Amino acid sequence: MRNGLWRCGQNLFQDDTSFFKSVDESGIEWSNLTLPENCRLPLKAIQTTWSCIFLVDDQGYVFKRGPYFLQDWTTAELSSSIEKHPYYFDSWVPLVHPDIYDIQDLSVSSNLLVLIANGGKRLVVFPPSLLESSSPSLQHGSTWSSDSHSRYQSVAAGRGYFLVIVGQGDVYGWGTNDYGQLGIGWEIQSDHSVHIQCKYFHQLTQIESVPSKMAQKVACCDMSSAVLLKNGQVIVFGNNLYLQLATHICCPIQVPQQLDIFSMDHPAIDMAMSGWQLAILGCQGEIWISGKEPIHPLFHSSSCSSQQLPIRVTHPMKEWLSRCSSSITRKEMINHSLLMAGRRYFLLQTPCGIYGYGSGLKDHILSHMSNTSEEEWIVLKQWTLTRQRVFISGAENDIILYHEER
Repeated sequence: MRNGLWRCGQNLFQDDTSFFKSVDESGIEWSNLTLPENCRLPLKAIQTTWSCIFLVDDQGYVFKRGPYFLQDWTTAELSSSIEKHPYYFDSWVPLVHPDIYDIQDLSVSSNLLVLIANGGKRLVVFPPSLLESSSPSLQHGSTWSSDSHSRYQSVAAGRGYFLVIVGQGDVYGWGTNDYGQLGIGWEIQSDHSVHIQCKYFHQLTQIESVPSKMAQKVACCDMSSAVLLKNGQVIVFGNNLYLQLATHICCPIQVPQQLDIFSMDHPAIDMAMSGWQLAILGCQGEIWISGKEPIHPLFHSSSCSSQQLPIRVTHPMKEWLSRCSSSITRKEMINHSLLMAGRRYFLLQTPCGIYGYGSGLKDHILSHMSNTSEEEWIVLKQWTLTRQRVFISGAENDIILYHEER
């Protein structure tokens, strides 16, 4: 695979004729995609949704391709919306604003786009309605500016809310709070000592239950949230209807809880959330998944009283750990691996390649591999232990990969 932007699977809104395709040893076809004009490489970030792609180039500019639709369509609505929509989608559109520049990070959900801009000094959130026109721009978003002593570090968007790490590791939240997904509880006490349900926060609010200056990563999906701490512990809160937060209580978690299975002696390395599932990479290279998928449950919620959560699943670690050489240790291999979430599947990026797990891959992206077991990791791409710059992002119908050898 040569350097560039690649797609596995297809997207109804973005597909164009590829002049170059690559079929790897697993029989998976990757199509080379054109990059935006005036895009400066290398890329800083890629994010995909069900209908579009966002990328950030080396100068911190954002480009968008495809319509930014909500994901709540029925099949009938889908076909009619494709036919009636007036815009041409297989071209890239730059999103520009004179006061929003030097994008450091972005996160996109079904109904929010959140940017960390101006070198980490500014946080901007946009609803999809601002990005659906034929000439979208970064106008009329809600913005916050950091103080002179701190920066916005990383962000994760859920359905109508987001979490952001500020400064040295404090976590703040904004948006809907129907299931306690902001980590600040459901109820607040008014001046008249009456408890009222607090469902929405219009300002950034610190999550005081997360230890100060300890957050390393935040993850959101739908109405569930998780925070990975610098000491390897994992804190969860929000909707837990399908046990996706790895606890035995099938109800919303209002106050953030720590998962007992991970500690300073057995730390988590990374985590990701997808649909109704949470995946966590452990320090020995093992991967744990809790929750269930809407069609292929890993376990049924009725059995939650007897299940140990989360479930340890099969993984490709033994295969690529055996390739460790004197230039890279086993610990370095694990610590340089990343978990990412698609729609009903997870992606594991390692120094040796990319692997996928979950029914969403075989239902929508790799239909020719539908005879493989639900518990098998699929090899999506492998390479030798060379210096690589790789970004990968997965949506419902496709996986987007940026690959560059250095």
